[in-house]
Amino acid sequence: MNASKLRTSLLIFLLLSSLLLSLTGCSTESAGTLVSKTHSITENFTHISVECSECHVSILPSSDGSVSVVCKEREKYPHMVYVAKGSLVVEEPSRTELMNILALGGEHTEVTVYVPAELTENYSLTLESASGNITVDKAFSFREGELETASGDVTCSASFTEELSVETASGKVLIDGESYGEIEVDNASGDMCLSKLHCKELTAESASGDLTLEEVLADREIHGETASGKISLYRCDAGSFELETASGNIEGSVCNPMRFITETGSGRVNVPNTDGNPCRLTTASGNIHVEIDP
Repeated sequence: MNASKLRTSLLIFLLLSSLLLSLTGCSTESAGTLVSKTHSITENFTHISVECSECHVSILPSSDGSVSVVCKEREKYPHMVYVAKGSLVVEEPSRTELMNILALGGEHTEVTVYVPAELTENYSLTLESASGNITVDKAFSFREGELETASGDVTCSASFTEELSVETASGKVLIDGESYGEIEVDNASGDMCLSKLHCKELTAESASGDLTLEEVLADREIHGETASGKISLYRCDAGSFELETASGNIEGSVCNPMRFITETGSGRVNVPNTDGNPCRLTTASGNIHVEIDP
């Protein structure tokens, strides 16, 4: 298990432990009221790192050219905000003591990073939250990003010139930026929707959620895989497609004629008899219905 997944597993454990303690009537120290604090940043950096358990995380463009971090936080558990080794870091103090776990409950805290959009072309992002949502505004173009949450939603409208990695256990994922390098999305049970983007290569996997691709163009391969969720395509194009689901349907349209290679155990198949780049569609028990929509 890598360090990122280990941290997420620990945070999920803490949240479940909090619920158990509340059900059994255990009392803990109050975390205090929610307060808002603004941190002005003057140091240079090329990396933004936010790591927290319950907070919603947002990256938004600043209106005055300055850089700031606004934390809506528990009075007794303030976030630490600092710049070190070229990285703007926002993190929580340790709250892993068993009798203080209930401090995680209640209304979500918030971390909002305001940065000028014109400065971020060479920036990288590392954003992690256990139960909070992650939002990255469409005004930005970053070099690369890693977005991770256990039960929160991820909404990313920025562009990334190199790699974007998104990982969530049960939250929804929406990616609708304009251009990307390589994209990798790993979602256990939430739905995924990728819309109107151009990437070099895309890999999206989910156990039980649906995968929806709307006007996605990939220079190389689009690889999509679900266990029980359906896969929907709307006017997509790629050097090749590799789409597979165990019990869901595969349906929709591609932009150009392709060489359709289909496999299904008990479902119906309806695809054009054309030639072109390979489009491999596999389902164990679902139906396959794909058209050409130039």
